[in-house]
Amino acid sequence: MLDQHVEFQPIRGKIVIEITNTEAKYGSLILPQRSMETRTIGTVYAVYEPFTSGHDLVEPQVEIGDKVIFGKFGGTNLAIGRRHFIVMREQDLLCVFTTLDEDMPLDGLGVEE
Repeated sequence: MLDQHVEFQPIRGKIVIEITNTEAKYGSLILPQRSMETRTIGTVYAVYEPFTSGHDLVEPQVEIGDKVIFGKFGGTNLAIGRRHFIVMREQDLLCVFTTLDEDMPLDGLGVEE
């Protein structure tokens, strides 16, 4: 089954994070990742358009493709085909990776809450 392209347009401060690396591979051994509800690392897939709040312009602080850490219980989980997403408020992100070796498996970071 091929995954189809998915497009989102989050609204008013929301972002969509794609959960990646749901299995850890060590040589030929594949270890299933813990349940999707407890994953805390992903890649920003879509961001909201800038909007005004009172007299202030609110712009996204993250960009599509940023690797981020978020809380275990934030957002709404969404599965489309074999892809897993979380829709959440940008303010619920814990941090954005500013430097990350592309070869480093995200599961190897040992992120726990």
